[in-house]
Amino acid sequence: MIPNEKILNPGDILIDSITIESAAGALLDVKSQFISINIYEDIFSNGLSGFIVLVDSLNLIRYLQITGREVLRVVFSTPGDPYAGDYLEKTFRIYRVSSETKLSGDGKNLVRLEFVSIPPYENAKFRISRAFTDMRCSEMVEVIANDVFGMKVNACPTLGRRNIIVPNWNPMYAINWIAKRSSAESMPEACDYVFFETLDGKYQFVPLSVLKAQETLVKYHHTPSNRVS
Repeated sequence: MIPNEKILNPGDILIDSITIESAAGALLDVKSQFISINIYEDIFSNGLSGFIVLVDSLNLIRYLQITGREVLRVVFSTPGDPYAGDYLEKTFRIYRVSSETKLSGDGKNLVRLEFVSIPPYENAKFRISRAFTDMRCSEMVEVIANDVFGMKVNACPTLGRRNIIVPNWNPMYAINWIAKRSSAESMPEACDYVFFETLDGKYQFVPLSVLKAQETLVKYHHTPSNRVS
């Protein structure tokens, strides 16, 4: 969290609230306890992921009975970014307590919790067996995402129609498999589709070539911190 409305360092965000809900329904506000939180948006990953580091003076692990099924809610914004808009509210699932270090002298622990957005977390629970007949690959992706996860996908239309059988695969494995065999209708040479989630929670099914052809929205300038003027 930073105290003003300007970006001071790459990755700066303004935190409004951070709460953890246990599988038993217990709710805890950990905004005053967190040291850092990292959220990764990756076009080569099927969802957002990250980790949060907390100073645990309340025996959080035992109180919330954290077992890897908890819900993490974060409300935040990017300061000084005219394209960021209002605060974003994101819901994640904690899937692992990756480290717990005892701090000397004061009885506190340093706890690192790793989390991922809901669709990738739920993905392992589902398998689909389905035949798609005379459909665009982009339409197949839209159907899988809607039927399994109840979400809409911003899909760039693919070239041609195909017949594909999905034989008892995880939904996102099926989508990634389809992506490798898709080419764009508007750019037939673009055979580099990716399926990813943006920070605002929207899913994209689009070729890298189309993304690279878009107009630049924001330019960032990075200067080494030890540079002498």
